[in-house]
Amino acid sequence: MCFSAKASFLTSGMLAVMGIVTLEKIKEKKQILFASIPLIFSAQQFIEGILWLSLTGKANPELIKLCAWGFLSIAFLLWPIWIPISLIFLEKKLNRKKILFSTLFMGIFVAIHNAYLMLQYGVSAQLTENHILYNVFYPSPRFLYTALYVFATVLPFFISSVPLMWFFGLVGFISLIITMFFYLNYLISVWCFFAAFLSVLIYLIIVKRK
Repeated sequence: MCFSAKASFLTSGMLAVMGIVTLEKIKEKKQILFASIPLIFSAQQFIEGILWLSLTGKANPELIKLCAWGFLSIAFLLWPIWIPISLIFLEKKLNRKKILFSTLFMGIFVAIHNAYLMLQYGVSAQLTENHILYNVFYPSPRFLYTALYVFATVLPFFISSVPLMWFFGLVGFISLIITMFFYLNYLISVWCFFAAFLSVLIYLIIVKRK
């Protein structure tokens, strides 16, 4: 995460174990995408751990750009699509599934837009005040693009009729507000860390469905 390489690797290991345990609990193939979220967060935190080592000179500095691209590709390109589509597979109510599709379309738009910005302007990462700062160009108003991202990655949890899903979304949204208030410049790194920990709730959701 944004505090140390050790914290990132520790979080990654914990999520890897939780992800494997969660996948072992699924009873239907349509649960795989949702149950895989902890494993993806594990990979994302592992990448940031490598980035930490590279930025502090403990690993090859040439890995900085590669890790920045890897971390941001998961954050900006994968999550806006993966989250809504994983909830669509779980949804049984037709009316809610239709609404979830609207968040998926928004997620696809957000991912394509982010991919364009990343390819057009590039990305980089640096250490600032003991945090990782990801440098990504966003045109004004930046708040609008943040809102669209939240629409695709947080709102689906409130739309879903699956038990406890709303709680996941609520805690995720609260963590976003806290991050914006205290760590606005490091929003990408810190919020992904909070979201990674929240993914532990996925185990409870899968078990409850079972």
